[in-house]
Amino acid sequence: MPACNRIADDAHKRRALRDQGTVVVAITWRDVEQALAHAVAPPDWFDQQLVAVLMQQSAGFGPDHVDLLRRGPIDFLLGWIQRPDPEGHEALGNQAPWLFAKGGTHLSLDPGEDLAQAAVEHLTDSASPSPPRAITNAWWWRAGDVGVLTRALAVGSASSLETVVVLDDRPERLTDGHRAAWEEWLRLGNVLGLRTQPTRIVAFSEVSAGSVATAEPAASVEPATLLPAAWQELLDLATDEERHLLVDLAGDGVVPVPELGYETGDGFPLDIAWPDARIAVDLHIDEDVRRDLVDAGWMLVPAEPEAIAAAVAGAHEGA
Repeated sequence: MPACNRIADDAHKRRALRDQGTVVVAITWRDVEQALAHAVAPPDWFDQQLVAVLMQQSAGFGPDHVDLLRRGPIDFLLGWIQRPDPEGHEALGNQAPWLFAKGGTHLSLDPGEDLAQAAVEHLTDSASPSPPRAITNAWWWRAGDVGVLTRALAVGSASSLETVVVLDDRPERLTDGHRAAWEEWLRLGNVLGLRTQPTRIVAFSEVSAGSVATAEPAASVEPATLLPAAWQELLDLATDEERHLLVDLAGDGVVPVPELGYETGDGFPLDIAWPDARIAVDLHIDEDVRRDLVDAGWMLVPAEPEAIAAAVAGAHEGA
């Protein structure tokens, strides 16, 4: 109810605890009821297939940590008491924003733009349309009065996902249907609040009042590019090492879209490959496997955009 709206104060206190290194877990009475009835359902944004890919390609978390996404906070709390693993949950949290890329709207955001302010503008549909670009670097996901805005950044040779979770707490929005958005906001905070990458979990009124500090991008941070439409799915599934290479290849404009995780007829997995041309990128291929692949007619190219472009172009010219 508007008369007892403490959402902004709650967000501020939770953020202060997280900033001190405290693990904050929100549990509602509905969570307790669902746990007792064994009626906890995965959130709508949970994608088992994508989670499996992220688990394979991102070191640091496994099936036990995924329960944080699939099950409610009661199970998570019990698991944490029995076997706390902050590093594993941090690793999962750092990758979790990719789950909102598939069903989100892809955008181009300036790396210096305040992400919380941008999230509020998207929540109120007042954001200026992004200029048409072939390359995007952010995505916006929304469910009613709660939204998640993520921007990909490159820091040196690594990549980072800056994420803001925002809940609309304006008095006119606090109707009977607002409870679902509030509960979703709490659940998202349980997952994304464990991240070590830049994350802010805020209320609309905090941002509009200027009470949430603007994140200052580091001097070494540059915008990371997501791939154009034909490449986008690959980026969502790629490792950090593969993403940098794929972005360079996509930006070249001449290299055709490869296959990610291609498996040869002999069962050899290839990270990035053009099966029709029998060309693959040599990313940590075992020496014995490399020899067998070459004997089978594959060309293995170093993970260098220029070398890959030349090899693929040569194969097409000779076809």
